[in-house]
Amino acid sequence: MPDDNSKTALALKIGVIVIAVGAALFLALRSGDEAEQPDAAEDAMPYICLDDNHVFTLTPKSFQEMSRQGEVKTDGQRLDEGRTFVRCPTTKQFTAVPAIKCPKDGAFFPGRLKDGTPGKCPKCGYAFYHTHP
Repeated sequence: MPDDNSKTALALKIGVIVIAVGAALFLALRSGDEAEQPDAAEDAMPYICLDDNHVFTLTPKSFQEMSRQGEVKTDGQRLDEGRTFVRCPTTKQFTAVPAIKCPKDGAFFPGRLKDGTPGKCPKCGYAFYHTHP
């Protein structure tokens, strides 16, 4: 008859095997390399082309797809560094940047210009980023 230590060791081994099999199944069955990005209109962000002021929106999913297709560029080493430029659907150039909607008059303007300076509302001059002289 097995003693209590061998029963405990056997239960521990079975537990480890069950956890390992569960983890392997989870990794094998999950969809894709990354979590599914939201694709609802309320999750979309506005972008504006610096060349023709064309405003369009991108959901996180559409941004991810454009990035995978080479339609997003950054002047940094990674997308979370530097300025990010998206290919404008009208000019086909990498000149679209995140846009800000003016809280005063509702006009869209670029958060940052090509040179990195803050953008301003074309109607009232409102600037989201305040610079110090």
